[in-house]
Amino acid sequence: MSTKIVGTTIYHTKSDTLQLTVSLTKDGEPYVCAEGDTCRFAMKKRYSDETPLVNKPMTLDGSTAYLELEPADTSSLDVGKYVYDIEIVTEDGLVDTVIPPDPTEKALFVLGEEVY
Repeated sequence: MSTKIVGTTIYHTKSDTLQLTVSLTKDGEPYVCAEGDTCRFAMKKRYSDETPLVNKPMTLDGSTAYLELEPADTSSLDVGKYVYDIEIVTEDGLVDTVIPPDPTEKALFVLGEEVY
Protein backbone atom coordinates (compact mmCIF):
# COMPACT_ATOMS: atom_id res chain seq x y z
CA MET A 1 0.00 0.00 0.00
CA SER A 2 1.76 3.20 1.12
CA THR A 3 4.91 1.43 2.34
CA LYS A 4 7.77 -0.09 0.37
CA ILE A 5 10.89 -1.77 1.78
CA VAL A 6 14.16 -2.05 -0.15
CA GLY A 7 16.99 -3.67 1.84
CA THR A 8 16.83 -1.88 5.20
CA THR A 9 15.23 1.26 3.77
CA ILE A 10 11.55 1.82 4.54
CA TYR A 11 9.63 4.20 2.26
CA HIS A 12 6.39 5.37 3.84
CA THR A 13 3.77 8.04 3.20
CA LYS A 14 3.40 10.62 5.97
CA SER A 15 0.24 10.25 8.11
CA ASP A 16 -0.57 6.76 6.80
CA THR A 17 -0.82 3.62 8.90
CA LEU A 18 2.23 1.36 8.73
CA GLN A 19 2.02 -2.33 9.58
CA LEU A 20 5.39 -4.06 9.51
CA THR A 21 6.32 -7.67 10.18
CA VAL A 22 9.93 -8.51 11.10
CA SER A 23 11.29 -12.06 11.24
CA LEU A 24 13.71 -12.46 14.14
CA THR A 25 16.85 -14.54 13.71
CA LYS A 26 20.00 -15.18 15.69
CA ASP A 27 23.08 -16.70 14.03
CA GLY A 28 20.95 -17.43 10.94
CA GLU A 29 18.32 -19.40 12.85
CA PRO A 30 14.85 -18.21 13.94
CA TYR A 31 14.94 -16.62 17.38
CA VAL A 32 11.91 -17.73 19.39
CA CYS A 33 10.92 -14.99 21.82
CA ALA A 34 10.65 -15.86 25.50
CA GLU A 35 7.85 -14.70 27.78
CA GLY A 36 9.73 -11.64 29.15
CA ASP A 37 11.30 -10.41 25.89
CA THR A 38 10.40 -6.92 24.64
CA CYS A 39 10.97 -5.22 21.31
CA ARG A 40 10.80 -1.59 20.20
CA PHE A 41 11.16 0.58 17.10
CA ALA A 42 12.89 3.97 17.37
CA MET A 43 13.32 6.64 14.71
CA LYS A 44 15.45 9.81 14.78
CA LYS A 45 16.54 12.49 12.32
CA ARG A 46 20.21 11.63 13.07
CA TYR A 47 21.83 8.82 15.07
CA SER A 48 23.38 11.47 17.35
CA ASP A 49 20.00 12.94 18.37
CA GLU A 50 19.27 12.44 22.07
CA THR A 51 15.58 11.56 21.89
CA PRO A 52 13.73 9.48 19.28
CA LEU A 53 10.97 11.22 17.33
CA VAL A 54 9.09 7.93 17.26
CA ASN A 55 9.54 5.25 19.92
CA LYS A 56 7.03 2.41 19.71
CA PRO A 57 6.80 -0.98 21.37
CA MET A 58 6.43 -3.92 19.03
CA THR A 59 4.31 -7.02 19.57
CA LEU A 60 6.20 -10.32 19.74
CA ASP A 61 4.84 -13.70 18.68
CA GLY A 62 7.18 -16.66 18.29
CA SER A 63 9.93 -15.56 15.90
CA THR A 64 8.07 -12.50 14.62
CA ALA A 65 7.86 -8.88 15.74
CA TYR A 66 4.97 -6.67 14.63
CA LEU A 67 5.02 -2.88 14.39
CA GLU A 68 2.07 -0.60 13.81
CA LEU A 69 2.58 3.12 13.34
CA GLU A 70 -0.60 5.14 13.49
CA PRO A 71 -1.14 8.26 11.34
CA ALA A 72 -0.46 10.50 14.36
CA ASP A 73 3.03 8.97 14.75
CA THR A 74 4.25 10.67 11.55
CA SER A 75 1.78 13.51 10.92
CA SER A 76 3.88 16.15 12.69
CA LEU A 77 7.20 15.04 11.13
CA ASP A 78 8.83 16.73 8.15
CA VAL A 79 9.03 14.88 4.86
CA GLY A 80 12.56 13.51 4.43
CA LYS A 81 15.07 10.89 5.58
CA TYR A 82 15.32 9.49 9.10
CA VAL A 83 17.35 6.71 10.70
CA TYR A 84 15.79 3.91 12.71
CA ASP A 85 16.51 0.72 14.54
CA ILE A 86 14.62 -2.18 15.99
CA GLU A 87 15.89 -3.52 19.29
CA ILE A 88 14.97 -6.55 21.35
CA VAL A 89 15.64 -6.89 25.08
CA THR A 90 15.60 -10.51 26.22
CA GLU A 91 14.01 -11.62 29.47
CA ASP A 92 17.48 -11.85 31.05
CA GLY A 93 18.40 -8.27 30.06
CA LEU A 94 20.49 -8.80 26.92
CA VAL A 95 20.01 -6.01 24.36
CA ASP A 96 20.27 -6.82 20.65
CA THR A 97 19.67 -4.54 17.68
CA VAL A 98 17.63 -6.55 15.19
CA ILE A 99 18.38 -4.27 12.23
CA PRO A 100 21.86 -2.93 12.97
CA PRO A 101 23.36 0.03 11.17
CA ASP A 102 25.48 -1.11 8.24
CA PRO A 103 28.61 0.96 7.52
CA THR A 104 27.70 1.00 3.82
CA GLU A 105 23.91 1.29 4.17
CA LYS A 106 22.13 3.02 7.03
CA ALA A 107 18.74 1.79 8.15
CA LEU A 108 16.75 4.63 6.59
CA PHE A 109 13.12 5.56 6.98
CA VAL A 110 12.08 7.82 4.10
CA LEU A 111 8.92 9.75 4.85
CA GLY A 112 7.14 10.92 1.71
CA GLU A 113 4.52 13.61 1.22
CA GLU A 114 0.86 12.77 1.09
CA VAL A 115 -1.34 14.29 -1.59
CA TYR A 116 -4.66 14.16 0.24
